[in-house]
Amino acid sequence: MNHLDITAIRNLLAIHKTVTSSIIKDLISEHRPKRQKMTALYERYKVTDHGVPIFNRTFEDRNKINNKINNDFFSEIIDTKVGYFAGKPIAYNLDKTMYLVNQKLAEDRYKKHTGIISDFNIRNNIEDMDAETAKKAAICGYAARLLYIDRSGKEKVINIDPWEVIFIADGSIGEPQYALRYYHIFVRKDDKQVSRTKVEWYDNWNITFFIEDEDGSYIL
Repeated sequence: MNHLDITAIRNLLAIHKTVTSSIIKDLISEHRPKRQKMTALYERYKVTDHGVPIFNRTFEDRNKINNKINNDFFSEIIDTKVGYFAGKPIAYNLDKTMYLVNQKLAEDRYKKHTGIISDFNIRNNIEDMDAETAKKAAICGYAARLLYIDRSGKEKVINIDPWEVIFIADGSIGEPQYALRYYHIFVRKDDKQVSRTKVEWYDNWNITFFIEDEDGSYIL
């Protein structure tokens, strides 16, 4: 988790009553080195030409033959970790001792609630989701998920790229107080497609959306 200065953020939010373009720009600027490192590690995991350093190695003698085998230990280590941690799917269950009203009522409630969890796991393909989460966390240092209610009123969850997410916490192991997600989209400008950064700001109550304008400021 990326622990930023929560006190400074709180003070600025108290003054402005809401997140501002200046706060967003400062957070993104501070997060940029971590974003670049995470994307570089992910490209290396995928073994792309520009992601693996050895692929860009040059020799003074271009005719020199190199018979060494390219063994990608980085990806191998990641896959081994993920297989060890999530090779056997994570089990989700309830503490049955919490249902102590009476035996019959407790059993009915327990079955109902475990059914809800089972439906949630099936609906979200949670086994694959957990494996992907473990992989992204192993590569980048942390992973990120977005939980939401779909159009039919059901609980859904998706994995999102961790380099798009800034968690703002107080340094403890508790939940973050705020989160910011930023990513590139294309908008039409004078009959041309131009890239803009879209921002989603999450607090305890609201999700607030911003988009980057031509001057680099973020507009509600």
